[in-house]
Amino acid sequence: MTCTVAPIALVSSTRKSTEDDFWGGQMSEIRLADHIDPSSLLGLEARERSPRSVRTGLS
Repeated sequence: MTCTVAPIALVSSTRKSTEDDFWGGQMSEIRLADHIDPSSLLGLEARERSPRSVRTGLS
């Protein structure tokens, strides 16, 4: 059996350290890979803990 894994997104942040401390004020950006349809994110806002945590840019 062959299993192929492909990235679905790239996460970028200005944070330089990966230590486990207060990340509350940190903003990161998730950029979908070209083969992922942005409409697949519709409704995701309703499932998030923070209403600011997901911005799809879709109506």
